[in-house]
Amino acid sequence: MSSSAQAPTGHPLGGAAEGRLRWAVNNAEWKPKGEYNGSEFQFLLSLIREPLEREAIDKFVRFVDQKRAVLSRLLVRRACAAVLGFSNYKEIEIARTKGKKPFLRKPRPRDDRPDLCNFNFNVSHEGEWVVLASEPLCLCGVDVAAPHDRRPGGKEFDVFETFKEQLTDMEWRTVEREAVSAMAKRMTKDTGKNKHMPGRGAGHMLPACMMDGQDPMSLFGNSEEENGNRPTTRPLNQPVGYQAFQRFWSAKEAFVKARG
Repeated sequence: MSSSAQAPTGHPLGGAAEGRLRWAVNNAEWKPKGEYNGSEFQFLLSLIREPLEREAIDKFVRFVDQKRAVLSRLLVRRACAAVLGFSNYKEIEIARTKGKKPFLRKPRPRDDRPDLCNFNFNVSHEGEWVVLASEPLCLCGVDVAAPHDRRPGGKEFDVFETFKEQLTDMEWRTVEREAVSAMAKRMTKDTGKNKHMPGRGAGHMLPACMMDGQDPMSLFGNSEEENGNRPTTRPLNQPVGYQAFQRFWSAKEAFVKARG
């Protein structure tokens, strides 16, 4: 189909007509016969025509990584084809910014679609998931992080110690406050389930700071104000703490990726 082809009046893919897509693909059950050298995988590779993109895929040693890399690139091309109204990827050329963010080099949206003048997208993959998001005008970034217990061969590690240099002190305080808040809410919910608790019995379950308005950071014991450093005692380096870090890190990654 030529680049001058008219976009169809109705898009079977929700959001394609407006250039706004949100896709998530679980690749756990996709097991191409013959893996990398199999006919299915080789056919999909052939749809990715840019040499640099093919080289990037081949750099991965494990097939599971190659599989995610191919899926993310195919999602990009499928999104562009859907938004432009094309039935294949033949005329679609994808390039990357200096920051490695993919973008549609050509063909660009038609002049009579000013609402798509800044059509851009981003992809991310980790674990079993490959995700894509696109926007017609606003800069778009997306990031996906696999839960620690779902990472293959993942061993226990101190997330704060591992990533302590990746966030500023202010950012760590934000993560820690969110983790404390999440723990307090969970305690409140668990306490509420006990219908036989005396009227003020909830106080036995809630952190003291939740009753007297004290700063929730006091739950961390040694504070920055006391020792001049990041808190060394991190009792929330548990699922709730890791989840708080993941949410913040993913949001930060998405912002960086959106800028390209």
